[in-house]
Amino acid sequence: LQSKSFIEDLFPKTPLLVDLLPNEAKEVIGKVHPNTIGARRILEKEGFSYKNRVGILEPGPLLEAHTKEIRVYKESRVLKVSNLTNEKLSDEYFLVANTKKNEEFKVVLSNIKIDENEVLISEECAKNLNISIHDEVRISALRSTDAVNELEL
Repeated sequence: LQSKSFIEDLFPKTPLLVDLLPNEAKEVIGKVHPNTIGARRILEKEGFSYKNRVGILEPGPLLEAHTKEIRVYKESRVLKVSNLTNEKLSDEYFLVANTKKNEEFKVVLSNIKIDENEVLISEECAKNLNISIHDEVRISALRSTDAVNELEL
């Protein structure tokens, strides 16, 4: 489907009166599933917060943030891809994103090697991001210990 606006058309134009819902429904509004508590904590550490809004199709909390206030964005850098390799580059993981917009935007978790304003990435990383040598990528260090601890991987 090209347009998702039909979903919005199915919902009431006025707020729902939560007090009229059964207690079982009221108790879960704005709550995360126990399996996603770690993911919520990671998002909150990154700068997202709950602003008293819930999802349209399910009543879980919507976490929101301005892009420029998210840690991973604030600490990121844009670098030019200097070369591609199949060798292991480091033990440290980075979030590596192409600089494309909307549906073409992609981000992967990868090892990289930074050299001043350029970056060496793996051929697999380049393929997954749909980029090549001399393209720009946005990189940000992953706080892997936080993520692993929160998600209990």
